[in-house]
Amino acid sequence: MDMFSQICRAVSSRLPSFSSSVLTSRESRMNPKEIQEFVENGLKDNGLVVFIRTSPPCYYCQQALRFLRENPDLNGKSIDLSETGEQHAIISYLGGLPGSSATFPRVFANKKLIGGYSDLEGLGASGVKAILQKV
Repeated sequence: MDMFSQICRAVSSRLPSFSSSVLTSRESRMNPKEIQEFVENGLKDNGLVVFIRTSPPCYYCQQALRFLRENPDLNGKSIDLSETGEQHAIISYLGGLPGSSATFPRVFANKKLIGGYSDLEGLGASGVKAILQKV
């Protein structure tokens, strides 16, 4: 047996085996209605809501979190899709909303899509406050 074969055998013997019934990270356990309900529940209270992902790391999501920390009077909240186990399905749903894209973060104010981080930054705290006051 050559060296390459030995290395392959050694590596593969240490990898966990997965049955074909195990869901991959891109397969959703939630149906489209459940995904819609998840998003709507996140937006149910009027206010500033930022859907982010932390895995893989997202620079603009981190910037949006910084914006929330620097403006605590906005009472904004973030929802990390990386923690849901349904990240890809929810990102796909959010990207399909009118006026949206599949980029992240997705920022909402009073249940209305503002856009992404650059839109949030462009509005600034005063612009977001003005939107939030229009309840």
